[in-house]
Formats: sequence, C-alpha cells, structure tokens
Amino acid sequence: MKLCDSKYISLLSSRLRNFKKKGNHTYNFSCPLCGDSKKNKHRARGYLFEVKGSFIYKCHNCGEGKTLATLMKIVDRNLYNEYVIDCMREQGSYREPLLLEKQTPSGTKYSTDVFKDLKKISDLPLEHVARTFVTKRKIPNKFHSLLYYSPDYQEFVNNIIPKKLSGQHSPRLVIPFYSFNKEVSGFHGRALDDNPAKYIATVIDYDIPRAFGLPEINFNKKYYVMEGPIDSMFLDNSIAIGNSDLPGGLTKLQCNLENAVLIWDNEPRNLEIVNKIHVGITRGYSVVIWPSDLSHKDLNDMILGGYTSSEVNHLIDQNTKQGLEAEFAFNLWKKI
Repeated sequence: MKLCDSKYISLLSSRLRNFKKKGNHTYNFSCPLCGDSKKNKHRARGYLFEVKGSFIYKCHNCGEGKTLATLMKIVDRNLYNEYVIDCMREQGSYREPLLLEKQTPSGTKYSTDVFKDLKKISDLPLEHVARTFVTKRKIPNKFHSLLYYSPDYQEFVNNIIPKKLSGQHSPRLVIPFYSFNKEVSGFHGRALDDNPAKYIATVIDYDIPRAFGLPEINFNKKYYVMEGPIDSMFLDNSIAIGNSDLPGGLTKLQCNLENAVLIWDNEPRNLEIVNKIHVGITRGYSVVIWPSDLSHKDLNDMILGGYTSSEVNHLIDQNTKQGLEAEFAFNLWKKI
C-alpha cells in the first residue's frame, strides 16, 4: 500500500457517511454515488479495499466500481488534485501532472460580471428576436431578468475561455448556471432558430456545484430534478442538471436526496433516457413515469400544448413512482 493512499483515504473519510475501518486494508461507508439508502441513513454498502497494492472501490447497492483516484475525483476534486501530486512525489517523478484537470483561472468570470456585456431579456424591446423566442415559449416573466441575449455566442464564450468554440457565431439565449452562493459555474447557449446545435453547454468552473436553480432550491421539502433548465422554470422548487444523468448530477451536489423527484423527458424510444430512468429506479429514487398516451416530449411542450402549470404539477404528482411500482410502470412506458 502506498503511503499517500493511506493518507488520502484518511483525508477523504470526513466526506464519507458512516465511514469505518473494517480491517488493515478495508474500509466501509455509505456509497457517495448512489446515496446507498434513502430510507436508512445507517446503511453502508460501499467498500474500499486493496487489490495488488492498489485500492478499488465497490458498492454492493448500485454496483459501481471505481479506483481510489476516480472515487476521490468525484467526491472531492481538489483533494484528488493534491493526491496526484503527492503520489508523484512519493514515486520521485513529480512534474506538472497530466492527470490534473485544468482549472479556470480565478477572476471576474466567477461572478455575474461575466454577463456584463450582454443584455437581459427583460431589457430588450418586445419585438426583439430573443424576447420573442422567450415569450413564444411562455417562459414565466420572473425569469426574463435572469436570462441574457448574446448576438455572437462564440465571441462571448471565447472572451471568457480563449479558443473554446469555433464555427458558432450565432445569436443565442444565454441561461446561467449558478452555485448555491451565486457563483457562475457555467451556462447554456440556446439556439434561437433551427440550428442543429440546439444547446451549447459551457462550463467555466468544474469545482463548484453545477445545476440551474441552485440559489433558490429548498432541499428540505419535495423538489424536482429535470434535464433542461427551461422545463424547470415551470415547476416551483425545481432544478435542472443540464443533461440526462440526473442521478449522477444530483449526487455531485452533496444534498438531501430523500425529497428528490426525478423527471426525465417523455422519450420512451430513446435508449439513453430509458437506461437513465432505470438507473434512477434501481437506486431508489422517486421518478416520474409519464402516461403512455401523453404525446408531449417535455414540460415546455405541455405548456405550449395548453396545459397550465398547476395541471402539469398535478400530472407529475399523479405519476411519481418508486420501487416496484416504478419498475412496473416503467416497463409499460418504455418502447424499446
């Protein structure tokens, strides 16, 4: 066993629920990837053990297997970066580590100043293409001052992260992603026309929590977790992960998982979505299984199709399932 492994397992232990040492080279704790158990906070089915001089992580609940380094990277990226350097020092081969993820230099890009050269949707003329887009999508007025318009998305992004984009000189709606403390972690650029690149996701800080709606969310009561930020604007106490990996994105937030209701788009023929929903069910989450006769793809489509926000909320609550009930409804819903 490497000395740095022992040192960093000890440092990581404070971030792992129910951590305990089971033997000389075996550690047990609640899985930080799946949460282990929503009903019993004392369940601990994650094991870190040594195999041929290296530590391997295995969860007997979700089945995930990781190296110590990968587990550390997921739980605490800064600790992971220190671990890489210390291991190289121990081996006598320290140099600028290739495994370290490049960090965005600190500066004004972490605050709302990053949007200082853009106009808020609420400040645009009513006939402006971006404001017209937002109005036609029926996005609630309270969000108009939180969204921005970029006439040249590539120029906007490359001013923050040089040479990040190419071939994307199109106007876009900019949807900011903030941390709990209102730090900017990234943003989505939503096309205003039929551009095949409908969304362009840009991350400017990998080290802070990333989801749309974090500053306002209350994890101590029922909350909703969705893929797209526009959909989340139609439900109170909701967040959007920005992709279809809702369980993975939620775990990284290190928040209360018991009150979460996971809502994927209504795409029963999309293999990726079907697989992600099954993962959510397997990990014990409450998930929404849409009625088989529902033709709308997502919440925004439902609103545009004539549903009110309260009707959407009622439909979601009616179709929230967990455990065997979710598995049964899921098997009826999926088309692959």
